[in-house]
Amino acid sequence: MVMCSNCGHGFEPANRRGPAAARCSKCRAERKRELRRKPVTRRRFRVLSLGAGQQSSALLLMSAAGLLPKLDLVVFADTQWERRVVYDHLEVISSRARDAGIRVERVTVGNLRESAVGDFVPMPVFGKRDGHRVVMRQMCTVDWKIVPIRRAIREAAGPLAGLTVELWLGISLEEMFRMKPSPVNYIEHTYPLIDMRWTRQDCVSYLASVGISDPPRSSCIACPYKSVGEWRAMKRDAPDEWADAVDFDASLRSRPDPLFVHQSLKPLPLVLSRPEQGELWNNECEGHCGV
Repeated sequence: MVMCSNCGHGFEPANRRGPAAARCSKCRAERKRELRRKPVTRRRFRVLSLGAGQQSSALLLMSAAGLLPKLDLVVFADTQWERRVVYDHLEVISSRARDAGIRVERVTVGNLRESAVGDFVPMPVFGKRDGHRVVMRQMCTVDWKIVPIRRAIREAAGPLAGLTVELWLGISLEEMFRMKPSPVNYIEHTYPLIDMRWTRQDCVSYLASVGISDPPRSSCIACPYKSVGEWRAMKRDAPDEWADAVDFDASLRSRPDPLFVHQSLKPLPLVLSRPEQGELWNNECEGHCGV
């Protein structure tokens, strides 16, 4: 018996002419596989998850201006139920990005509003169970944002061998608790605004400096994370969207197990007189919405 020079385990050398093998059969096989492998060149593929809100818009335009590294891909995952101001803003910033040679893709898996009036509501709406308020499981961000973004990345980036996707997320300094590691190995979540120590207000100021005033916060029309102030502003500035949200809220309340868009468990028209509340977007921990 001889000792393997690689793993140190003892093995019986094969009875053949010539010097005895220095490695066991397992280590010899692994060595052959290593020699056959082609050297892998590590690639970085920079992608922005674009919500078309204040923070992600600032990241996109800073990349277009050369203040940040140039992005390889920008993906806007469309729920088909965003506010009109978001779609209008998206057109403006997408045009500037394309002028700078940045690829912008708009992807969708369907209309969230139509899907949310069925048996399963994939939004964090509110209901009652055993006399206590409960919130439904939030699946809209995963199914309508994260999944189509990953699919677009896989199609655009090519083979995964040697690839690291640097996925930029527009989380600013006051929201750093929303940071989370990527659940897939080939994607590395990156937070440029955190690295720059920028707040949401810094993003708003930068956008104003490049000619974009009053940038919107990205959100679906009847997103439950809206504050009372945001509902009031919607009723004042976009009455058709307000009517759509009220109608959606009414459809939820007509279910056998009534659900509500607002956490007070009251119809939307009745929440306008309530006191202003704290920041609700803190509850959205996936980092793809409201940015």
